[in-house]
Amino acid sequence: MAYEIQMGIPEMEKLWNKLRRKNKEGTAGKAEKQLYKKWGNALKKLS
Repeated sequence: MAYEIQMGIPEMEKLWNKLRRKNKEGTAGKAEKQLYKKWGNALKKLS
C-alpha cells in the first residue's frame, strides 16, 4: 500500500522546500542542517 505524505499547511511546504534548496546549495546554517536532517528522517519513517 502506497502513501502520499502532504505538508499540512502551505508554510510547512515552503519551509521544507527552502531547507532542501539551501542544503543542496550548501548555504544552510548549522541549525537548518539539523532541522532538515531530522525532518527528512521523520518523513522517511512515516512513509
